[in-house]
Amino acid sequence: MPTLSLVHITQPPRKALQTASPLLLLLHGVGSHEGDLVQLAPFLDGRFFVISARAPVTLAPGMYAWFEVQLDPVRPIINPQQAESSRIRLVGFIDEAIETYRLDPSRVYLMGFSQGAIMSLSVALTRPEKVAGIVAMSGRILPEIAPMIAPPKALRGLPIFVAHGTEDQVLPVHHGRAARDLLQRLCHGHAAQRTDVPARSSPAPGGLQTVLSGLRNLKLVSRTAYGPVGSGQVIVHRGFAYVAPMHDVGTTIIDVQDPAHPHVVAQLDVPANTHSHKVQVAGDLMVVNHERLPGYSGSDFSAGIGVYDIHTPTAPRPLSVFATGGPGVHRFWFTDGRYAHLSAGAEGFSDQIYRIVDLATPDRPEEVGRWWIPGQWSAGGEWPDWPLQWRVRVHGAPFVVGRRCYVGCVDWGWAILDMSSWSQPKLITRHTFHPPFGDMLHTALPLPSRNLVICTQEALRKAGEGRDSDKFMWIVDVREERNPIPIGAFSVKPDGLSHPEFRFGPHNVHENRPGGLVREDRIFLTYFAGGLRVVDIADPMRPEEIAWYVPEVASGVPQSNDVYVDADGLIYLVDRLEGALDILEYMGP
Repeated sequence: MPTLSLVHITQPPRKALQTASPLLLLLHGVGSHEGDLVQLAPFLDGRFFVISARAPVTLAPGMYAWFEVQLDPVRPIINPQQAESSRIRLVGFIDEAIETYRLDPSRVYLMGFSQGAIMSLSVALTRPEKVAGIVAMSGRILPEIAPMIAPPKALRGLPIFVAHGTEDQVLPVHHGRAARDLLQRLCHGHAAQRTDVPARSSPAPGGLQTVLSGLRNLKLVSRTAYGPVGSGQVIVHRGFAYVAPMHDVGTTIIDVQDPAHPHVVAQLDVPANTHSHKVQVAGDLMVVNHERLPGYSGSDFSAGIGVYDIHTPTAPRPLSVFATGGPGVHRFWFTDGRYAHLSAGAEGFSDQIYRIVDLATPDRPEEVGRWWIPGQWSAGGEWPDWPLQWRVRVHGAPFVVGRRCYVGCVDWGWAILDMSSWSQPKLITRHTFHPPFGDMLHTALPLPSRNLVICTQEALRKAGEGRDSDKFMWIVDVREERNPIPIGAFSVKPDGLSHPEFRFGPHNVHENRPGGLVREDRIFLTYFAGGLRVVDIADPMRPEEIAWYVPEVASGVPQSNDVYVDADGLIYLVDRLEGALDILEYMGP
């Protein structure tokens, strides 16, 4: 064992990494030792290089402290010189450990219990550049560090989790709550989360695993309130985020050139009784959807797409509206600056079909092709061959790759189309999981270099109804495209996340748009009350969750709805109900 400034125990990573390992530094409580918290190592993420350090102050043989203390339920009396000396030694020890064990300096996490939590908070608040996140269990913030606390700008986005036993007799829970409140003020509400644990002061491995699985690989960079309602989609283009609210207001444009300090620069109006909750951008053009507002049964709404010039993002200029008829446009795919691939209504059809619109002359859009599910063309005498209770329509964005289109069709499943002739796409194959699995096939995202398709089944209903419990994100092998074979499935356990009055389950994924992050081994999945899930599919038969983020929202239950990842890896997340844009940074390998 190398000799460093603090006696310590190491636990090397259990999982091999191609990059330098992240460091998890464990700090024990008063009267304990370095062999205490290290017992939790088997329960923690196997990619961490774990170090458990011994505090420098000897109280008795085998009993150590970061500083001497006289316990008092209101305000314990400490030795401030020892506390400051320990803080300085910990900062130096972090540098020593990084150099000695060749660890990643950008991924240093502190996890402390009792006095160890106090020291974790002291280091993080005074030297935030040294740490990527902390877990503080049954601790408090020392008032003695107040003059040294870093400015709020430096603390913004630092993930901090404070947990405290509600029956803690040594350091009562009001200390944890006070720490939470102070952290919220210092960090503008972007850093601290708190859990009151119905227990005494002992840390629980299960709770730690839950905490670390959120903190270990995602960092909240900023949260920006943009309006009164949630959003259906977010796209980032040339330093601006285009957010499409669910109702009342139109597409909102946010300057994200400084991701830590975004600000709204423009907001469109929306036609009456119209859903304009989807947006796509390519070149100098922005396209937004117009669809009948859910719950509205009249005819006074706009059905189609709106086309805008966004050469100046702060002043979008309307160019045209392409009217589709029917219920209007739901999702669509527009990436090349010319062709918009729409899930759109059309006269004479029972519901939305696939329509291709040419925007070469953006003030005069022109349809150049269409395809529909056999049985949709009611005006042409077609009759559905599916059960009456099914809803069948083209729903998910029609993803076009070369001469193929992949599209989700709700209860009918999903389809691969031959695009050799855009004027007349032809069905190659249809595949469905329903029944026996859930309905509402939302997305069919192709991963062309791997001959895979990612399918999601949208959770439509309140979790308390129990009708969406058998929905998954599926990984489908399409090497033989006429015989798709599901080879993997991913879902999230509802424990601690699901709420009976809110949706819980899959929705959409980052769509690998040109100009953004394009990866075929990692999926960014929105999961409503389950927040954002990041899933490694390097082995498609064994998908592995590598990160999550469950936002704090006013309702108490998030409804994470859509996600976009830019070319630099920053993650942009919107909620179905909460009018806020979260920007996250992936901190894992």
